[in-house]
Amino acid sequence: MNINDYLNPGKSVNVVAAAGTGKTWFIISKILRLLLDEVEPEKITAITFTKKTTAEMRNRLNEKIEYWSNCEDKDILKDLKQIGIKNNFTKYVKKAKRIFLTIQLSTRDIRISTFDSFFLEILNQMHFDKDIPKSIDTNLYPKLIAKDIEEEIFSNNYLEKNPYIQDNINFLMGYIGSFHTIKESIIDITSKKSYFLEIHKNLDYEKDDYENKVSRVMSYKKNLIENIIRNFNNNYILKTKYKNTYNKLLSSETSLDNKVIFITDFFLTKSQRSPRLKVKKDFEKLNSNIEYFTSDIYKFEENIYYEIQKSWKLLAITFFNKYQKSLKSKDWHDYSDNTWLCFNKLSDLDSDNWIYYKIANSINHLLIDEFQDTNYLQWQIILKILNAINNLSSSNSVTIVGDSNQSIYGFRGSEPRLFDLCRKYTKENFGSEDIYLNESRRSSKEIINFVNGIFSEHKNFFTKIDVPGSVEIEVIKETADTHLIAEANTIALQIENLINNKNIKYKDIIILSRNRTHIDELEKKLIEKKIPVITDKKRSILEYKEIIDIYNLLKYLILDEHNVFELFSLLKSPIFNYTINEINQYNINDFFEIEKLIIESSHNKNFIKWKSLLGSIPMHDILDIIYHDLDIINLYYGDNYLKNKEIKNNFLNFLNLSLNFNNGRYISPFQFLHQLENIRDIPDSYNYPIENAVRILTIHSAKGLEAEVIILAQTYLKNNNNKSKLIPIFNQDLSCNDVHLYIPKIFKNSKNIEEKFLLPLREKETCEEKNLLYVACTRAKRVLIANGFDNKKYDGSWFSNSLFSQ
Repeated sequence: MNINDYLNPGKSVNVVAAAGTGKTWFIISKILRLLLDEVEPEKITAITFTKKTTAEMRNRLNEKIEYWSNCEDKDILKDLKQIGIKNNFTKYVKKAKRIFLTIQLSTRDIRISTFDSFFLEILNQMHFDKDIPKSIDTNLYPKLIAKDIEEEIFSNNYLEKNPYIQDNINFLMGYIGSFHTIKESIIDITSKKSYFLEIHKNLDYEKDDYENKVSRVMSYKKNLIENIIRNFNNNYILKTKYKNTYNKLLSSETSLDNKVIFITDFFLTKSQRSPRLKVKKDFEKLNSNIEYFTSDIYKFEENIYYEIQKSWKLLAITFFNKYQKSLKSKDWHDYSDNTWLCFNKLSDLDSDNWIYYKIANSINHLLIDEFQDTNYLQWQIILKILNAINNLSSSNSVTIVGDSNQSIYGFRGSEPRLFDLCRKYTKENFGSEDIYLNESRRSSKEIINFVNGIFSEHKNFFTKIDVPGSVEIEVIKETADTHLIAEANTIALQIENLINNKNIKYKDIIILSRNRTHIDELEKKLIEKKIPVITDKKRSILEYKEIIDIYNLLKYLILDEHNVFELFSLLKSPIFNYTINEINQYNINDFFEIEKLIIESSHNKNFIKWKSLLGSIPMHDILDIIYHDLDIINLYYGDNYLKNKEIKNNFLNFLNLSLNFNNGRYISPFQFLHQLENIRDIPDSYNYPIENAVRILTIHSAKGLEAEVIILAQTYLKNNNNKSKLIPIFNQDLSCNDVHLYIPKIFKNSKNIEEKFLLPLREKETCEEKNLLYVACTRAKRVLIANGFDNKKYDGSWFSNSLFSQ
C-alpha cells in the first residue's frame, strides 16, 4: 500500500486510522494537495468534533503553508515528495510558494469547523425561516436549568396541582424505593437529550391512566400467583413436597404483594437473582423444570418493567417540555437543539431545493475527522449534504477518517457503527476506497507489541520507531494502607525513579485514571512527595479558597445578613490578614464587635467606595475595581509557582463568570449573588498552561494527547455498570426508538428484559471498555506503566483480565 496514492486531490477515501498513525497528517496533506491543484480555498471543508482539534488542525495547516512561502526549494521538494507529488516538481514548488499569498488574497478561507459550527452555518442560510432565531445563543448552564426544573416539578405546590404526577411518583417509589434515584434519572435526560429530541413527539401518556395502571398491576400479580399455583398442580408429587409453599400461595391471609415477594424469594437468589440451585435440583429429581416457574416470574417482571417505563416517561415528558420551554424563554439553545433544528429543516426540503444547491456548491471537497464519535442526527445531516454534493458534480471528493476501536463516548450518544454505514455509502456513491493506517508514528516497539498482545484484532499494528521503550506491569504489595494510598505511594516512587534515572521531565508524564472519583487522593500523595502536579478534576469555582474569600467579601458588601462565620473567615483571609489571636481580642460571637476590625483596617475607604458603586455599574466592573484596589492576584501569590498559576486563573475565570451571567447584560448585585449560589454545586473544568508538572487526566479527556510516559492508575477497579441509567433503544437504521429507565438492582438477570433490551447495551459497554484501555495504552510514546493488585476481589478488572496476564 502506498499511502500517497490516496492523497490524490480528486480521490475519495475512507481512512481507518489506528491510534497515533497520523490521521491529522493525512487530512492536512490531503488539503495541501487540493491547494496545490489550485482548488479554491473556500471549496474545501474539514469537520471535526472539538474546538481544540479544529484549532490544532488549522494551526498545523497554516504553519506548513507559511513555511513553504519562506523556505528553500529543496525543503519544499522534500515535503512535496512526502505527500505524493511524483513529477513536475518545478511547477509544484512554485505553486507551494504561492499558496500563502493566494489564501491571504482570497475573500474566504478554508472552512475548518466543528460539527456544531457547521450546522449553525447551515441554519444561517435559512435566515428567512421564522422557526430559526435571528441569533442563536448557546445554553452555558444546562445543569443549572435542569436543577431548577427538577425542583419545580417535585415541589409540593406543583404536585398538589398535578396529582397524577404524584400518583406516578408514588408508583415508582414503590418499586425503585429511592426518591433521589428518580430525581437523578430525570435530570440525566439532559445528557441524553439528542435521543429525546428524536422520540419526544411519539411519547404520550394519558393523565387519567393511573387507575388503569393500578388495575393492570393487580392483574399481573394475580396472574403470576395463579400461574405458579397451576404449575404446582401439574405435578402432584412436587405439590405434596412443597405443601407449605403451595398453601401459602392459596392463603387468603397473605396479601398479593407478600405472595409476589415470597415467590421471587423462593425461586431466585437475592444477589444474582438466578434460580436457587437447591430448589432447581429438587425440582429436577421430581421431573419438574424450574424454568416453567421462573419464566412466569420473568414475564411478570417484564410487565412491571413496562409500567415503570410509562410512569417514568410521564415525568420525563413533563421535565423535557418544561426544560425546553425554559430555554425558549431565554432564547437559548443546547448544542443538540441546533443539530435537531438543522436536521428537521433539511428534512423538510426537497432534494433540489436551492438551500441544498447553495451548501453543495460551497463544498467541492469534504473531509470529516473522528467519524466514530458521530451520533445518528449528525450522520443524517451529513448524509443529506453528501447527497447534495454528489448530485451537483461527479468530480467532488469525500475523505472520512475514523477508528471504531477508539470509540469511547457512548455516554454522549456516539455510535461507531455509523462509521461503517458511512464507509458503505461513500463506496457506493463516491467510489471511495478504504485505507488502513496501521503504522504508529507515536509509540515504541515494546508498547506496540504489548498492545498487539492484549488486542488480538490489532495484529497488523506496527511501528518503525527505533527509540528504546518499556512496558512495566507492577503488582503492588498489600499493606495496611488502603489500596488507593498504596498505589499512590507506588506511583510517586515510579515518578521519582523516572526523573532521576531515565532523563524524563515531570511534564513528560501523564497519569491516566478511569474517572475523577479518586484523583484527589493521588494528587494529595504526589504533592506530599513534592512532585508538581496538574489535574483536570472538575470542581465548582466556589470551592477554591481564594474565590470563597472574594465571595464572602461580596456578600458582606451586598447583603445585611450579619453572618459571623463568614465575617470571621473574611478577616482571616489575605485581604485583611488578621491572625486568630487578633480577632479573639474581640467578642467573636458578636458580629458588630468584630466588624470594627474592618472599619479600622486600611481597606475601609475602599469598602465605602465599593459599596457606593453597587447597583450603579455592572458587577463585573465592580469586581474589576476590587481586583485593582487590592492587587488581588499578587495578594494571594505564594512560593508554589503552579499554585500561583491556578490562583491567577481562578480569579480571571471568576471575573469572566460575572460577564457570562445573563450573557453579560446588567443584573443587580442580589441577582448576581443568586446566580453564584445556583452554580455552587455545578462543577466546571479549566485549562491550565502546560508547566513542568505531572498531569493527572481521565482517559476520556486525554484522547488526542500523547506523552513520553503513561502511568495507568486504578486499573484494578472494575467499571461500575450497575448505576441507574437511561437506556436508548435503537431501530435497525440506528435511529432512536425509545429511552428506558433501567434499575439493575430490581431487574438484574431478569431473562425477558435482558434479552429484549439489555444485550445490545452489554455488548456496547464491553466493547467500549476494551476501547478505553486501548486508547489509554496508545497514549504512551516510550514508557507504559500499569500497577495493580493480585487479589481475587479485583477479578474482572483490566489488571486481572488484560494487563497482568501479559
